[in-house]
Amino acid sequence: ITDNGLKADPKRVREAVEQMASTYEAPQEFVEYQYADRERLGQFEALVLEDQIVELVLGQVEVEDLPLTFDQLTQSESAGAPTGV
Repeated sequence: ITDNGLKADPKRVREAVEQMASTYEAPQEFVEYQYADRERLGQFEALVLEDQIVELVLGQVEVEDLPLTFDQLTQSESAGAPTGV
């Protein structure tokens, strides 16, 4: 996280809070309640940061599809699962 300078994007945090607030009877009160306490807001920041980390990792890896049968997929490593699974 620190190597890549990742911090929770405030705009995405706001969007996450507002999305959750939309399920409440008084959405604006929910938003104000979350922003009134650093710890409560931190829960949303953690969720957003987690999403950002996943996006970063997925952007740096190369995914290769490996066709397998169900039996091959469910074999344990010691039973000789295909390499790379």
